[in-house]
Amino acid sequence: TFSGNVNQGTSDKGDYAGGCGGTQSGAVAGALTASDHIAATTSEKEVGMFVLAKCGSPGASAVCNQPVP
Repeated sequence: TFSGNVNQGTSDKGDYAGGCGGTQSGAVAGALTASDHIAATTSEKEVGMFVLAKCGSPGASAVCNQPVP
């Protein structure tokens, strides 16, 4: 499992958590929340979930092909 804070610069804007599952950790799933992170709005709150296949496996996301910053 994993968890942490959603940060924007040095400000804590929310939380995320998730875990790996399946044969040889063939997938990862998680959720996140973020609040007060869009300057043009007030009191916004975003909630999201994701499920991704393991990089290199069939159905893997294009995010696997991005360079690491």
